[in-house]
Amino acid sequence: MVRYLKFPPTPLCVWRTRCCPSPRGLYAKYDACLGQVDFTGAAAAVQELAGRVNLYVEESAPWNLAKKEETASDLAAVIYNSLEAIRIIALYMAPFMPNTSAEVFSRLGLGEIAACADIEAATKWGQLPAGNAVTVGDPLFPRLNMDEIDLDAE
Repeated sequence: MVRYLKFPPTPLCVWRTRCCPSPRGLYAKYDACLGQVDFTGAAAAVQELAGRVNLYVEESAPWNLAKKEETASDLAAVIYNSLEAIRIIALYMAPFMPNTSAEVFSRLGLGEIAACADIEAATKWGQLPAGNAVTVGDPLFPRLNMDEIDLDAE
């Protein structure tokens, strides 16, 4: 996403687009699952948001928005909303994927994810600071090359 935006996304972009991914109700689902020691259910609740973000990016097509100067604010909105959702997903997934979540926070310039003491407050929408530099790195979840996987290994 960084390659498409010539200026930093700003919080004024929040909720401008019709299909912006919403984390509403996620904390309640997540907390209820963890209260029942249902880690699979908690992770599945977070994955619902991740799926909505993926669909949002596909439908918003930032690669097309980047082609026209008049859609620059729409592009900024899509990028801000996507990065904000990723920030929230990282917070919820930290108990299950601490290293990956910490890397997401680092790349978003947000400091230490372990410093978060109140996940409900920390996952409120719109807390991604405007103008943070996003660090680009290797994919956090690289595609698997099936030709390189030994399926016969025990």
